[in-house]
Amino acid sequence: MLGVIGIDKVFHLAVCIILSTVCTAAMPTIDGVGITMSVGVGKEIYDMNQPGNYFSWGDIAADSLGTFIGAQIGSSVRDKMMEQANINFAISDN
Repeated sequence: MLGVIGIDKVFHLAVCIILSTVCTAAMPTIDGVGITMSVGVGKEIYDMNQPGNYFSWGDIAADSLGTFIGAQIGSSVRDKMMEQANINFAISDN
């Protein structure tokens, strides 16, 4: 399976999952997604301007999937943190 996808696509997927999870947990989902996709597109624009390299729509697809997965994880983490903060606030308020 990895031979069909390629290690580069797996790398793009993993980096975007991590970046999107962290960004989305710390800020509104749309901002986390925007930052993550900007990094992915920026990397492809950089690649396009390097000799012997090119802009890869396959990499963008892997970035998009990783961003989506990370946004789901990050928003869940953020919701849990907010829920815990509300519980702690309610306890300390009594």
